Amino acid sequence: MSNGAPAFAVENWWAWAAGRETRKSWQDWAIGRQDAVAGESDNTLPAALRRRITPIGQRLLQAGAFCARSEPEPLYVFASRHGEMTRTLSILTSLTGENEVSPADFSLAVHNALVGLLSIHIQNTLGHTALASGPDTFAYGFMEALACLHEEPRRPVLYCYGDAPLPGPYADFAHSDKGLPLVVALVLRSALPGEPHLRFNAGPCVSKTRAETSAAEIFLRFLLDGGNRARAVGERMIWRWARSQ
Repeated sequence: MSNGAPAFAVENWWAWAAGRETRKSWQDWAIGRQDAVAGESDNTLPAALRRRITPIGQRLLQAGAFCARSEPEPLYVFASRHGEMTRTLSILTSLTGENEVSPADFSLAVHNALVGLLSIHIQNTLGHTALASGPDTFAYGFMEALACLHEEPRRPVLYCYGDAPLPGPYADFAHSDKGLPLVVALVLRSALPGEPHLRFNAGPCVSKTRAETSAAEIFLRFLLDGGNRARAVGERMIWRWARSQ
């Protein structure tokens, strides 16, 4: 996206990581407080839904459902590099052992299954997009969400991103995963005339040095600490956010 990308605002947000389960714990983290009490989220799902999905899936749906309270009919963009990989591993293990595959694992292993469950849970019948883009998944998902906002400026977009570390047999491939597990949900809307707003742009990356912090964490800190600019170096792109008053 170029500098001509639409101005936008974050209407609502929710995030989760190990030890950071409340808004206050994230706000303390953003300003560098080390003595913050993590606390526990009161954001829960119905028991019948929790039983169907993995822990990272539960966190994603909790975050999305919380954000949807402020905007009940947004467009959806879901991004995850690995998805519910423990479910995929369970299927492969069953096949290797010549056992029957769990019907729940089979039906929920597809990449858009979680966002489909979220749609059912909050009764939103609008379409959704699910994507995976390697180490730059968060930023590409963010770009897709803003592209949807550009197409329909009057309809907010619910952007949900989440990933967990790869399970045991695949751990050797997790060298480019940073800051996981992590879940982020954002409601993005078009900025009103004269309103403080954010902008996003991206360009090719020529550096071979990989960033030590994930783009998702860089954006969250920028969103919460009130900084003017943020920059994340990805595998092929440099992602930039700016704040205007």
